[in-house]
Amino acid sequence: MKLSLSGRLWESPKGYRVTLAEHIRAASKLGYAGIELRYPLLPKPDEIPAIQALLKENRVQAVFAFCAAVPKDDASRADAMRVVEIVQKLGGTHVRLAVFKEEELPSVRELAESAGKLGIRVALHVHTGTLCDSADKALAAVRTVNHSNVCLLADPIHLVLAGEPDVPGAIARIGPHTGLVNLQNYRIAPDDAAGSIKIYGKSWFAAPPGHPQGLDFRSAITAFRKAGYDGWLNVMCSTTETEDPAAVARAYIDHLRPLVKA
Repeated sequence: MKLSLSGRLWESPKGYRVTLAEHIRAASKLGYAGIELRYPLLPKPDEIPAIQALLKENRVQAVFAFCAAVPKDDASRADAMRVVEIVQKLGGTHVRLAVFKEEELPSVRELAESAGKLGIRVALHVHTGTLCDSADKALAAVRTVNHSNVCLLADPIHLVLAGEPDVPGAIARIGPHTGLVNLQNYRIAPDDAAGSIKIYGKSWFAAPPGHPQGLDFRSAITAFRKAGYDGWLNVMCSTTETEDPAAVARAYIDHLRPLVKA
């Protein structure tokens, strides 16, 4: 397994605090082998050669990027393929989609067919508030699409947020269909506590990796490994205006490195 760093780290209410080039350099300096490309930071066509060179110079792989939405018309199909082409040119492997209703699944299959011709897979995000908010519903979506170029972007904390009582067991079920893994952390909070977020009727605080009330990263990584997954672990945490994003990313890599090597 290898560790990548999401550009979400640098998001703020005012936009991104870094450029894509700065994200690449920061990830390399912190010891990450890859990056996730955030949609607003995707390079323009004339910027791609410079980004290719920067990735090579910093020994960082561009792993995947989010599509804006499931394609539904000519404009959104063209935009999704734009993302696919950028990922392919930068040496990545996947694009991510969030699916909200079954009616979108035929479009997922269509994109998978087109993206596959460029060697890029389509990953459905296992995420609260979507069609794939549980292990069983995510598996059902993959089976309905029924295309070899479609996989899951597993996000274990979202299984926790959705009320999954047996996260290792859920990972065992989705592991064979997993193409990417996101890692971030939350812990339960008192109802409507200041600074908390409400998900499925419960309040949560963001938590550092290793927090005793948060996700058991060791157990999750072990479960993925047992299920045959040996791909990227993408640190996709958010930060507040008062946090140092580099310090947060450093805390994650310091916590995760021993678990990946175990």
